[in-house]
Amino acid sequence: MVKTAVKRLSFEQVRAAYALVYCLKQDLRQLIIALLHRHLELTAPEIASKLGIESSLAHHHLSLLVEAGVVEISTCPTCSVFKLNYLILTKYLSALKSLGG
Repeated sequence: MVKTAVKRLSFEQVRAAYALVYCLKQDLRQLIIALLHRHLELTAPEIASKLGIESSLAHHHLSLLVEAGVVEISTCPTCSVFKLNYLILTKYLSALKSLGG
């Protein structure tokens, strides 16, 4: 009988991995992340236009991505600009990889 070592994960690793999986389980959020990666910074109306969706739907998905920390928002007097938070995204990807053993 072969013994397999069970890797112990911290709560933070599991939480971070779950946050990324939750963000990526929806196709539109995956597309938004890809757009932000390609264009670096976009407004919600620009994202909506590029995806062919309503601006309110883009705002909804962006707010979930911001809440998870994957996307950052900066505001100016006339608009909000969204960009990827690569530091958090890298942290989440690392936590997800750690689950794989």
